[in-house]
Amino acid sequence: MSYDIPVLEVDESIAKATNSLAESMEDEINLLQVKPPKEQNEGMDAAPQFLESVHLPEINERFIRANKNESPTCGMEMWYDDNKIKFMFYTPSDELDQEYRQQLSGYYDGCEIAAQTAEESMFLKTSSKKNEAIAVADMHLDKHYFNPVSSPAAEENELGSDPYQRIANEIDTKDDTRVMLQVLYRPAPRNWTELQDRTLETHAKKVQNKGGFKTRWFGFKVDEVDDPGIWETTASEMRSRINEPAYFVNFRIAVICRGKTQTQANNKANARARAIVNAVEHLYSTKSEQKFVPRSYRVNEERNAKETLINMIEREPTSMSQERRIHQLIWERLTSTTSTIILTAEELSGLVHLPSNDDVTSGAVSWTEQMVEGEVPPDVNEFEAVPEEEREELEEVELGDGEDDEEEEETDSSDSRSALFDR
Repeated sequence: MSYDIPVLEVDESIAKATNSLAESMEDEINLLQVKPPKEQNEGMDAAPQFLESVHLPEINERFIRANKNESPTCGMEMWYDDNKIKFMFYTPSDELDQEYRQQLSGYYDGCEIAAQTAEESMFLKTSSKKNEAIAVADMHLDKHYFNPVSSPAAEENELGSDPYQRIANEIDTKDDTRVMLQVLYRPAPRNWTELQDRTLETHAKKVQNKGGFKTRWFGFKVDEVDDPGIWETTASEMRSRINEPAYFVNFRIAVICRGKTQTQANNKANARARAIVNAVEHLYSTKSEQKFVPRSYRVNEERNAKETLINMIEREPTSMSQERRIHQLIWERLTSTTSTIILTAEELSGLVHLPSNDDVTSGAVSWTEQMVEGEVPPDVNEFEAVPEEEREELEEVELGDGEDDEEEEETDSSDSRSALFDR
């Protein structure tokens, strides 16, 4: 399906706003660039345990009013710039920054972690003098978040491959295109499967009843539903999510393109954003029709696109709570959707993880090489034996009388020790 992605022409007002916002965030964000290890990297498999280790729900239990979720919001971002893909982690405090460093080093042994400077963190800065355009997409779930989405751990709706492989193929354009995928997440309460007017179980029964037969006209008309097993499997997978760790999620995409003309820049940004959105939709689509889709704006499209862009720059979380008010529940029933995204740790691991070199083969990703351990040199397989006759000739011609060699060895050895201790 082809979606209409809103595109903003970068004029002086947008350029000034984006640049000013980026500069104002210098002292308010903690960004870590993390290069994934090339060897012995578990990729998505390690992500659920990593997420649970750094993010525990912090719930303030109140006597009269509803409990307040005081859990912090963190995030992971994938940047594509200058034909290179970078993986960034965002934390709102120095304490969480340190925790992320420790846990990333533990679950992804050998990764390289570097704090970003203020200049490096201004990824979405734009220029009004270069015919630039920004396409933005605020992703949400097509159905209620009780319905599962494809994940690495799902039995029926398993992700066939690492999503970053498919996404890298779409964004690696070898030109001046810039792309930012932003995923903000916040722990949800353990009772996230319960709502004011229904629970996950009631929703699962409703889904399960889609299978089998349906009667109409007071039982005189019986309709058979195609493949009822899909809905039974979906309901069973939904029930397995009860009491599972889960997270509120914001998922946003921004694509910045340049062109010889402003129209060319607009078309390029729109086309490349649609390609990424379509890739994400097909990756996470399930047989029960759950998937990620971009939010569509029938009115005030430009204003809403600007608001999404500002939220990305400020790492501003939105819809990080469940719909419990009456007007929210009524709107949800009328539109058969919800603005809130809740994913289990396994589902979120498809978006938040350091990819493995075995699963993502893109040359745009910068990997870290682990050092070779032991005394065997890395090029030992390329060693060629020297015949005995040639070794005798070398000894006679090049090795000399031996005394000078001993002095040279002593000198070299002492110099090496001295240099080592100096370091």
